[in-house]
Amino acid sequence: MNILFCNPSAQLGGAEKVLLSLVGKLRQDRPSWSLSAVLGEDGVLKERLRSLGVNVTVIPFSYAVARLGDSSFRRQQNPWQFGVRFLGLFLVIPGCFYYWRKLRGHIDRVSPDIVYTNGFKMHVLGLFAAGGRPVAAHCHDRVSSRPVMAKFFRIFGGRFKRIMAVSDFIREDIVRLCGQGVQ
Repeated sequence: MNILFCNPSAQLGGAEKVLLSLVGKLRQDRPSWSLSAVLGEDGVLKERLRSLGVNVTVIPFSYAVARLGDSSFRRQQNPWQFGVRFLGLFLVIPGCFYYWRKLRGHIDRVSPDIVYTNGFKMHVLGLFAAGGRPVAAHCHDRVSSRPVMAKFFRIFGGRFKRIMAVSDFIREDIVRLCGQGVQ
């Protein structure tokens, strides 16, 4: 089995600690499996994963892609400010496309049996870059409170081979959006 983990951050937040725990358990139970990872930035997670025998590649996000998120689309008191932020989306599209191409090339080279995405940016980029390979999304945050991600999961949630949730609360939130079983 060849698994590629895709994570946007290289800092040690809760999602990254869950990822390290999962990788550690896989190393213990399935030492012959090939594990690799792609990170959207350089940081401490890279070294922690390498210490577990994971081949880590950093494909850094551009500044615009790193800052992209649903908070960019939350309506502010000033409608002009929302318009400027919405316009910023069109300025970040080339960066997203460039990253998608780099990630797609890396996935093709690694040729994983499954792509595991951790974090909203990687759910989107990984699903589209996987090239038909199965993708498992691991959700750590509420999706329905994020308008762009909620729409993404409503439309594309069924394309994931598996969607995992860290809690019943998150699982129920995703089931309401996707109408499908979540583990």
